[in-house]
Amino acid sequence: MGGRNTGDVSLSQLSEVSAKAEALRENLRKALIDHAPRFEVCVFESLMCLLDNFLQPPASDNFSHSVREDTNYLIERYYLQEVFAALLLLVGEDDLDGVEVAVGSAPHRVASEVPQSAFYVDIHTRRYCRELLLYLCFSRVHKKRRVVRALYPLLLNGSTKQSGEVSQNHISEGLFASSRFKSRKKLVSGILNGIVLSFPDGIRSVIDVLLLDDRVDDSMSVHAAKHIASLFTIKLDHAWLCGDHWKSEKEEQQENEQIVTVRYCKNISLEEQIRALSSQLVAIAVCHAAAPLLAKEKVALPAFLQGKQKLERNLLVKPETLEERLHICLATILNTVSQLPLRSEDETYFKRCYKRFYLYNKYFFTPAFRALTLRTSVNAPNIPAANTSAVVTCEGTSGSGGIPSNGADEVVKALSRFCALAKGSTLGPSSLALLLALPPVAPGLLELVFVQDSLPPPHRFALQQLLSALWKVEGKYEEMAHIFVRGALSPVRGSVTIDRVSGFVGVDLRTASPTVRRIRGLQELVMSESTPSGLCRGVLLAAAEECQQRAAKGNTSPDDSSNSRCGGTGGSDVGLRPQRRVVNFLYSNTIHDQGEEEVGKEICDRTEEITLVRMVECICLGTSADAVFGAEITLGCVCDVLAVVATISFVCWRWTVLLIPKVFCKDVVTAVFAQHATIADRRKAAEDLLLRGERLFSVLTALHAAVDSSSDDVSAAAEGSLAAAMEASRQYSSNVGCEGRCVDDDHDATGNTVSYSSEDEVRSTYRRLAVEAEKCLETRSTGSLVVHLLALSRMAEDEASKRRNAPSHYSDKLVGAVQPALHVLSRVLAEVDDACAAVAAIKTMVWWALARADSPDSSFIGNLLIYQLSRDVRGRSSKFPLQASVAATPVQLDRMKVRLLDVLLGLCDYDTEGRTLRNIDDYSRQMYGYSLYDLLRELCGPRHSVAVQVAALHLVGHFVIAVAPRVSVELACVLCKDVFRHTPHAMAKAAAAAMLVCISSSLEVFGEGSVEPLLRMADAMRNYRDAAVENTVHEDVIRRHGERIKGLLEEKQFMLPVQEIRES
Repeated sequence: MGGRNTGDVSLSQLSEVSAKAEALRENLRKALIDHAPRFEVCVFESLMCLLDNFLQPPASDNFSHSVREDTNYLIERYYLQEVFAALLLLVGEDDLDGVEVAVGSAPHRVASEVPQSAFYVDIHTRRYCRELLLYLCFSRVHKKRRVVRALYPLLLNGSTKQSGEVSQNHISEGLFASSRFKSRKKLVSGILNGIVLSFPDGIRSVIDVLLLDDRVDDSMSVHAAKHIASLFTIKLDHAWLCGDHWKSEKEEQQENEQIVTVRYCKNISLEEQIRALSSQLVAIAVCHAAAPLLAKEKVALPAFLQGKQKLERNLLVKPETLEERLHICLATILNTVSQLPLRSEDETYFKRCYKRFYLYNKYFFTPAFRALTLRTSVNAPNIPAANTSAVVTCEGTSGSGGIPSNGADEVVKALSRFCALAKGSTLGPSSLALLLALPPVAPGLLELVFVQDSLPPPHRFALQQLLSALWKVEGKYEEMAHIFVRGALSPVRGSVTIDRVSGFVGVDLRTASPTVRRIRGLQELVMSESTPSGLCRGVLLAAAEECQQRAAKGNTSPDDSSNSRCGGTGGSDVGLRPQRRVVNFLYSNTIHDQGEEEVGKEICDRTEEITLVRMVECICLGTSADAVFGAEITLGCVCDVLAVVATISFVCWRWTVLLIPKVFCKDVVTAVFAQHATIADRRKAAEDLLLRGERLFSVLTALHAAVDSSSDDVSAAAEGSLAAAMEASRQYSSNVGCEGRCVDDDHDATGNTVSYSSEDEVRSTYRRLAVEAEKCLETRSTGSLVVHLLALSRMAEDEASKRRNAPSHYSDKLVGAVQPALHVLSRVLAEVDDACAAVAAIKTMVWWALARADSPDSSFIGNLLIYQLSRDVRGRSSKFPLQASVAATPVQLDRMKVRLLDVLLGLCDYDTEGRTLRNIDDYSRQMYGYSLYDLLRELCGPRHSVAVQVAALHLVGHFVIAVAPRVSVELACVLCKDVFRHTPHAMAKAAAAAMLVCISSSLEVFGEGSVEPLLRMADAMRNYRDAAVENTVHEDVIRRHGERIKGLLEEKQFMLPVQEIRES
């Protein structure tokens, strides 16, 4: 019936059906619009007259059969809405709960022996109308697109002003707006819910009617997409659902269903609803308007376009426009279901939204993109505890909604689905769902990039289309860069396999993908000409920062020297504190002039850490400055990138110093400042370049000792160019300062200069970044979280530097933005197992504490630190007021404590006056009755984990020096004795010995009276013997620490008689 055209229907037949439909329409107008319910019998008779041929059994002769087909086609094409409106008017208002109706064949009307009314139909007729309505909606008689097109407008209330004449296109406008038809509208919604949930093309029918129709204007497409997306977040309380016994048949161009029964259900579980919707969405996401290399695959063709082209020859909307609308709708739906509220605002509402999000992750993201994750499935709880968060893992179970990880064509389908999501994100909707789904699939994408030359044409085409769509998502390159770097380094369970004979690409779970392949894939991705400069720069910076964190984390040798462990992940750095700081490159490995095969062999033999360094070096040497930095990047951002990259290796340093004279030459700096039209903009740019230029200059200065004399010329040229650029920035800043101050600045009550416009901008940025970071915590979007935290850290450092040069107090509004952000950062320290995120959060807390951004007397940061550090992992009741309840598990609690100790360690390193630490110590004494040292000493006890003990001992050594003379050396020696006597961990004993080395290196602040206890401990450590045989390494470290202490005292000429110590 769907293949018939209007031109095939005879004129007499068209006239006859039209006359019957007009009669039905006139009776409907009287019954509904004129509020004349006594026209029920007239409506029913008109309806039966219209459906006379339709309800007759199939005729044997060809003429009767042709007439029946013509009638059915005209009714479906033009008058189905009138038929539904008449049936809805006539159905009864019985309780439908549990009612089951057979729809395998047309219902039969039961003759009634009761005398019939001249105005109203009887109960048997009403039941017959209900069965006929369900039959027309759920059987194979009509396409579901036609049914939805006819039923959906019946739910609309219509406009307030209505004309007396009802046109063909607006018969349903306000027909059931009256309150007396409330039950009819509920029946309509139940039928539509059932169609959407029961049929594989239910959602596609709704999208086709509301979004892909010719009558939908382009200006309405975004609104229509949002309306469709809302259907995925509403809990459907009732629906007519098909029975379990239904069959699916594939015909030439469409999929038809034959359903035996439908049942009215009131209690539909959320999981059942989301599973049905997601399975259809997975199929819709693979549709594209142009797929020339996929034409051989029938499943991959855009079915919605095929139907359009066959049913409507004169298509008014271009296929490309339909594709854009479809992809906008897909992105809008996924963004809607992935949106989570802030847990801090409403815990109950958050849990409801999280459950919905988890189910869509299970039934859509998993089967849609699992082939690209290279991982096995992992089960997750339905609702998170207070410390857990949502995560788009793209991992599912083998139950409903899942797909085989190595099924035929699943890789190319996953690429097509992800491409549709990426394209939709470039057309208006946000990139929320895209960035949530990208981390799990990043490993698979990078491996496909590495082997793309070996991929079959369909897979290569789909991959290229996906990458092209990703590069159009502007403004998210930095987040994508961090995601790709983590995707290259994250462990996976499977690897991509290619059968070149059959053109099949699958996932082999028996062999894990080597990290080297994915790093090389990332390198090829970055060095491709089509890759935007924003992503190249982001990957270079993210990879360099990852190298820094891995180098810091791996610096655990007992012989290593370290001034500070601020920014580390805690627990294992027990190094000696040298007298002077010697800065060297993080990695001594460089790329030599070798052949490609030789380099490949060497890379495969080295660890992933060195491979990552090689990738950074290759990006530096293999790409031009324009390809990395582009034309729109500021000079301050260039300084940030170079300051990180220069520390990696000599190759990176040389690339940096050779690039600086070109980037920071006089002409470039002058041209950059000339681009700013206003005085305020030039001053802001100058201050920004000064701050970042100073950091880059300090890095270059610190690396002097690591570079041989042959590189002095290029180093001097780079430093000279940078110094000249900074001097020019100072001139711009000073020249415009006097003129700009009268416009932007004012003075507060204390006489401090306050920039209101700047402070408002800082406050809003703090709040925005804190909210974004909290959202990333809920969705476990580590890559995006790192980007927001790095921005927050850089901004906090900039503001602290500015206020250090021009001291002023933070306003109450700015403090009000910082304090909630500190609670978010404490959650980061507890919940996120990522070094870069932890370091950025720690640095932010340190800079805010140093600048008194939390409170003028450091009481807020002190209360936060003391409360969290004093929480008992064994569940003891705490007498401290609950300020920020995070870290519910012992592992998270230990992780948070170690990182909060790093915050205090940062205060020890950067608070030159020691005022912040003393404020926190005073607050602890005043509010809790004990000093900060007493709390740190308790954390060194044996009931805490070895990581917390080592971190606390490492901090004590710096803390004693920073707050001297509040804590005596003798107390530190007593703590060291207690550790040696009570802790079972040899690493903690080595950390205690390193603590005394740290104190000995700065003994001048204590005086000669502190020498004797140190000498005694040094002598005892020199003769230390551990009872455990396996602790020989730490035993040797402790003895060498004792030698080091005695050597330091001899250098400082502190020599007193040493009395022999015997441990009891």
